[in-house]
Amino acid sequence: MQSPWFMRFNRDPQAKLRLFCFPYAGGSAGVFKPWGNAFAGVDVVAVQLPGRGSRVAEKPLESMAEIVARLIDELRGFRDLPFVFFGHSFGSLVCFELARELQRRGIDGLRHIILSGRRAPHLPRVHPNTHDLPYDEFIEELRSINGTPEEMLTNKELMSLFVPILRADFKVNETHQYRADIKLKSAASIFRGRLDTDVPEAEVQAWRANFESGDIEFTEFSGDHFFIHSQQQLVLERVGKILGGLPTGRVARDLWEAAG
Repeated sequence: MQSPWFMRFNRDPQAKLRLFCFPYAGGSAGVFKPWGNAFAGVDVVAVQLPGRGSRVAEKPLESMAEIVARLIDELRGFRDLPFVFFGHSFGSLVCFELARELQRRGIDGLRHIILSGRRAPHLPRVHPNTHDLPYDEFIEELRSINGTPEEMLTNKELMSLFVPILRADFKVNETHQYRADIKLKSAASIFRGRLDTDVPEAEVQAWRANFESGDIEFTEFSGDHFFIHSQQQLVLERVGKILGGLPTGRVARDLWEAAG
């Protein structure tokens, strides 16, 4: 299926499992390109939200509800294989809420969820909102989290394109209202960077409260918030082991049909 919402890196006709990857705030699907051939028998599909990559001319979405609703519609074209979600930072929140909405609708297929670089979503916010800061203050905030190269931060022409995307993603993250109506039934893996001061270990362990199953594994990597880049090979090895231990098989397509 062709969809602007997804970028596919390796269409293996023998794939028995599909990995959906959700990027961090401001990130495009392209950040997962190195993942494309990393896992045998796995169809790697990265999520491309409006406003980035090939969708740069589109307005970024500013509501988690709209992002989730649109993704569910688009996922209908990928219901032939069981799947796994991987999300980093903002992407963790998106795929977590998407997984919960699939569960609410009784849609089958999710075999595992990997949540990386984010504190548990039910915890109260401890930092003030940043999405609506004046431009100079917003740039300083980006500089402090060490996720944007300095040469990019000082390029006002480039940042004029990038800042609206980041503001939109930050707004989704900062205004999201957690609903404690259900807990996920799937098993989970939680990743954290050892030097990530914004995501302390206790707030990562708190993810347990969001799952019915006790089948949750925590892995810590060297590095700060963006350890998925600095420790990429180790992250890929860990993800590969998780994927290799999962059951495969057909997805109950009728559950998608029943969901409307």
